[in-house]
Amino acid sequence: MATYHKRKKIVAFAYNNIPFYTEFYNSKNFHPNQLVTQGDWDLVPTINKKDIRDNYNAMVNSNINAKRHIISSTGGTSGSPLKVLHDKKIIMM
Repeated sequence: MATYHKRKKIVAFAYNNIPFYTEFYNSKNFHPNQLVTQGDWDLVPTINKKDIRDNYNAMVNSNINAKRHIISSTGGTSGSPLKVLHDKKIIMM
């Protein structure tokens, strides 16, 4: 059950702090308050690579410390590369 609560906090954080998620969830008639039980997880709209590629700038939390993050990207073998932002303190394997 602890995992569900962590996921719920992540969804709420994204909705409240990242412009893309606020707009995306609203356009899908979803609000994090709808997550009441673990069974409600299926209500969370999912995004795809195209959403990330097309909306990268709107997916960045403007409150983050840019010095703590690094931009990483895929090789682009399936089309154009996919950029993501990583916290430098988290080791990526």
